[in-house]
Amino acid sequence: MNNTPIASALALYDTASSIDRLRFHLRSQCSTPAHPSVGAITGQIGALAGIITGVSTEITRLGSDLFTAPARRAAEAYSCVLPLLGEGMTELGRLHREVIDTRNTALGNERPDEPSARRSAEIVTGCLEAADEVLGEAAVELRAEAAHLTSASAPVQAAARARSPHARVAVPVASAHAVPPASAPMPVVPAAAKGR
Repeated sequence: MNNTPIASALALYDTASSIDRLRFHLRSQCSTPAHPSVGAITGQIGALAGIITGVSTEITRLGSDLFTAPARRAAEAYSCVLPLLGEGMTELGRLHREVIDTRNTALGNERPDEPSARRSAEIVTGCLEAADEVLGEAAVELRAEAAHLTSASAPVQAAARARSPHARVAVPVASAHAVPPASAPMPVVPAAAKGR
């Protein structure tokens, strides 16, 4: 069982990246005027369920090693984001219900009046935005704990960037005001040469 700070941090980065991939799909649906399809929403619910299952699995795995600080911190971070993931699932559930109702209305050849259509669009947009917001909070918390668990060493930063290309990892930058190296001493001219 590898519960070193680096291993725990990379696992947290992995989970945050999975959340961000789901958020990318949610945001792409916010930008379209049409309702998302039932299949798309069902797939996103399944993706979030997989993330929640993965978090639960990590908490269970870390639970046998809570006498080490990295394991305790990682388990606490996962536990803290579970309510946020649950809120995200609630919003996706509301979204699924609204999309189903809209589809059933269309299949029944019932044309919704304009106020109803507007209200439905507002519900869909609100659910997508709310899910994106709470999932974003979860990803930020996981990355913050990952950053705390590991030092800013180059190998860990490279691994984090490879696993989470959207995450910003601090990289030391040389100062533009660094003191320049001292110049070489001027050669000494012999006295005899000066008189020539």
